[in-house]
Amino acid sequence: MVEVVAAGFSSTAEAKLNVPASDGVVQSAGGLITAILQDPDAGMHGRSEAVDIALSMALIRSGHVPLHALAAVKNGVCIVAPASTRSGKSTLALAVQYAGGQVISDDMVFLTQRSGGGWTVTTVRPDIWLRERPAVDLDGIDALAHETVPSGHRFVVRRERSPQRFAETGCVDAIVAIGISDRASTRIVSVLNQAERYALLVNASSPMLVADRSEGTGASLRKELFLAAERLSGYRIELGRDLLDAPAQTTDRLWQEIVAAGKPGVGSG
Repeated sequence: MVEVVAAGFSSTAEAKLNVPASDGVVQSAGGLITAILQDPDAGMHGRSEAVDIALSMALIRSGHVPLHALAAVKNGVCIVAPASTRSGKSTLALAVQYAGGQVISDDMVFLTQRSGGGWTVTTVRPDIWLRERPAVDLDGIDALAHETVPSGHRFVVRRERSPQRFAETGCVDAIVAIGISDRASTRIVSVLNQAERYALLVNASSPMLVADRSEGTGASLRKELFLAAERLSGYRIELGRDLLDAPAQTTDRLWQEIVAAGKPGVGSG
């Protein structure tokens, strides 16, 4: 077993996942952690967010989170992030890059909420062309119909005003939501469950949300889904109790030690 340590599952906790080295997950998440830490402009929030995304992608890619609908994704993945996200699209793209090509499907769609309202879309094929496409205002265009990426894969983005409506259209089969509210997360979970699709949701107040037809709202839903993720994945997820009240500089120092030395158990409770 190889330990991967990651932050950002909540604003006050660290998490430790034990992952078999053969899964190819360690390289994906570990590489991203190192890259973010080497960026002097990346604050703690940016690091947490990026690692959340990388670990989420890696867990799906490894096949240890049995979200059955994701095995047959045909229409791509919708990745939702608010405009207030500190690291923005560059962090999303970096996370996808380090998580590896064809993480869930060949095509991905980024929906980013603009500060003035409405959503823009960016399309990325991470293993072929990691660059931003021209943003499309979803409120001002009916469709980005069958845009062809260099690989020849096609997908459709329809005009919708919200992530949950976007899911309802059937344009995508899965949603990864970063940094959105618990209320919005719950709505998206409901929509995808009704459509017999699933989502992996990551936000600042939730350790890990796996939409698996669980019932409940708010903290209850988060707890249930967190336990479901642990049970379904087979991974042991522990909260770092010693870091619950740690000041930011202490957390930063531990991060440096974790990445530099790779010592097992650092930051664990």
